[in-house]
Amino acid sequence: MLLSNTFKCCISAIVSAIALYYAFDVYRVGWFFAILSFVILFNAIGKTKGIFQRMSCVLLYLIVFVTLQYSFLLHVSIRHEQLAFLMLFIVVAVYLAPMSFWIIFPLSYPVESFACIFLISEYVFAKSAIGNQMFQLGIAFVDFGLLKWGYAFVGPWGLSAVGILLSYLLYKLLFSSCFSVFVAVVFILCIASHVELYSERANESRSICVSVCCLDNVSEIESVLFETDCSADYVVLPEAMLSVPEDALAINPFMTQLYRRSRLYGTTYVSGFYTYSNGKTNNAAVVSNYEIEFLRSKKILVPFAEYIPCEKLIKKSDFIMSHLPSPLMRGVGSDCFNDGVACFAPLICFEALFSNYIAHLCRVGAEVFFVSSSNLLIDSEHIEKISHKIMQMNSLVTRRSFARSSEHGISCIVSDGGAVEVKPSCSKAMITCNVILNDELTLYSSYDIIIDSLYYILNLLMLFLVSLKSKQRALVIN
Repeated sequence: MLLSNTFKCCISAIVSAIALYYAFDVYRVGWFFAILSFVILFNAIGKTKGIFQRMSCVLLYLIVFVTLQYSFLLHVSIRHEQLAFLMLFIVVAVYLAPMSFWIIFPLSYPVESFACIFLISEYVFAKSAIGNQMFQLGIAFVDFGLLKWGYAFVGPWGLSAVGILLSYLLYKLLFSSCFSVFVAVVFILCIASHVELYSERANESRSICVSVCCLDNVSEIESVLFETDCSADYVVLPEAMLSVPEDALAINPFMTQLYRRSRLYGTTYVSGFYTYSNGKTNNAAVVSNYEIEFLRSKKILVPFAEYIPCEKLIKKSDFIMSHLPSPLMRGVGSDCFNDGVACFAPLICFEALFSNYIAHLCRVGAEVFFVSSSNLLIDSEHIEKISHKIMQMNSLVTRRSFARSSEHGISCIVSDGGAVEVKPSCSKAMITCNVILNDELTLYSSYDIIIDSLYYILNLLMLFLVSLKSKQRALVIN
């Protein structure tokens, strides 16, 4: 009987992990898969008995979900499978660290305590040295119409909590002989996902024309750029288009052509280059127009790919160090560029995934964001979809427009309200759209650090209260 229950819990954990994976992979209905995932998981957790079943359920859920999310590592590290598995192990371990409390110390309210622990684990992972927001539950609700307004106030973490709360309420309705109520609530949620609150867009009189390159090949980009007239104020190009010495950047043939076109059309070009000097490499965003050139090196680097996290510890392992690429230089100095037309932030790929960093850039003056990206190495459609959703989420969080040019990925323009102006399936060489400049700060953009800290503290407090309630219940039973 015990074995049968363990098996059922494990199967439910696997199904839940797969459903959560698809929550990040599909458009429009991602929120439904997210809620469904936790309804299934809560049901499994509610039936677990003992440490073994708890550990089996949670561990299997994490392993399946993390493996699916990071499956591109097996492709990238095809010659270094051991390193790929090691990285997967590290991610699972970081997530599992807070959850170990829940596994070791059984509580009378397992579902409620797990909900708190999950939100804490999600937060801890995102803030860790190897973390990012690509696992964040709040991402799945960017297409949920009625909840979109909440991002500007409570940020992505608040939407994660809302998602868990909705899942918990549906779980209680479904498994408490209220199936008809459950169906009614699901129907209401489906209707609510298509209802959007009206919100006035600020500074509609201030707008710019932006073109985004959707091509993957440098020669194709050159033919499109240099053989057609340009009517855009700004043109965004992909990441790492060329690799040139930093002191020879101004005389590079491609850059020379951009200077000429800038003088001819008054257009500002934002492109991604690898620059190197003194044996060190920078992943840089290069801004070029007819008056000035601005070079900004990438500040938020990809763990294990562009920099070594916990360097003192990692360097002790010859195996890991032998499989890691040479780290890039971390950028310093200004993040924003003001050319008199707009104050914009040229971001490089991974940097666009962090809401706190985006909020910081808004506070220092960024009115619009230009993202140069590349999916050539990863070659993962799933990761591109997640990146696209995070960009939508950050647009809702900050009320800023984003223009993204990606090599072998999704190139698009997202308005300041999170709407995709150009669909990801667009097959055009260049996509052009007018975007509104916004210099107003949302609540989250102004106080993101405080809001995030309160979110973390409140989850810890909720966990403490649940633990206290469990202890009181145990005393009553005894």
